[in-house]
Amino acid sequence: MPVTHFITHQINKEAQKPAAMVATATSEAETDDYCHLVMSQLKGILVQRASKCYGCFNPEVTRVKGLTLNWLNGQQSFLSWTKKISEQFADMMDNTELEIDGYLAFATEELADTDKLYIFHLREKSNICLTADMQLSESRILDFSNTGFGLCIDTSALKKEQEEGRRSEEKYFTFSFGRGDKAIQKLFSEFAGFIDTLDTEQETQEFLEIVEEYAATLPETESVETKTKVIEYCVEQDKQGETVEVKTLSGQLDS
Repeated sequence: MPVTHFITHQINKEAQKPAAMVATATSEAETDDYCHLVMSQLKGILVQRASKCYGCFNPEVTRVKGLTLNWLNGQQSFLSWTKKISEQFADMMDNTELEIDGYLAFATEELADTDKLYIFHLREKSNICLTADMQLSESRILDFSNTGFGLCIDTSALKKEQEEGRRSEEKYFTFSFGRGDKAIQKLFSEFAGFIDTLDTEQETQEFLEIVEEYAATLPETESVETKTKVIEYCVEQDKQGETVEVKTLSGQLDS
């Protein structure tokens, strides 16, 4: 599961200041062991959150979707795309009383059957370290426990939607609210053009009722085994940031 791109841009906006400030990186980070370690942490945070929403791009909010497709189609570099996203989000906060501090981290991941794009709001914290001459010194480190919003887009599904020329029924966009100011997180969700097409709580309840009804028709041993398989499948789908596909689940139960 290699990380193919990783870059961060610093963003700051004080509540009483009219303009947000962005300090953009001049180049992407090396996709080395540090990069993979950071992404492993961030993906784990995204998976474990209960606040995930599943959906797609709002057809009426085209700015971020259009820029993203331009990058995916080779019309601009990943670096250029991330700068535009960061700067345009900062512009959206101008003349508001909202505040933000930290970094916008952008990353892509190449999987066996799909490609994914991630954006996270990262924060730092102070820590104490030992220098080379054994003296105590202050350092700054990423505060993973204080990670803000996170999103994941299945870019393969997004490109397929563009190629077919019609709105995809796939829920290829996952948005997760994290720690921090909910107003900022809501603003970024709206800026990104995310639209929630899935009533998670209702669909989960309906799905569980169907599973219970089906399991009740089976012998006791088979009923327990079926429920176990369903739980394992659902947990694995959640880890991958994917929704439950009934056809796939049915095939696993038959195997």
